[in-house]
Amino acid sequence: MNQPEAATQDDVVDLLLAQHQEIRRLFAETESTGGRARAESFDRLRRLLAVHETGEEQVLHPEARRTLDDGDQVVDARLDEENQAKRMLEDLERVGPEE
Repeated sequence: MNQPEAATQDDVVDLLLAQHQEIRRLFAETESTGGRARAESFDRLRRLLAVHETGEEQVLHPEARRTLDDGDQVVDARLDEENQAKRMLEDLERVGPEE
């Protein structure tokens, strides 16, 4: 009975890792383009980050808190990083992707 649960957790981890790669790609694309292409790339990046962070907060963080010896510290540090990134995205949204 544990097998389906383990497969689901593996699938979620694989998805999150694939999203990390896509996020890095979109950052590079946004940085290297301009005009409409940059705005579209930035919008895709912003949407993916929102979905990705929600997934981590709902699935990965609770598991890390339960299973890692220092899970609370690890998750709290990641949450601090995520909050900094959210503030940066808000700043970028205010000035626009061309800035």
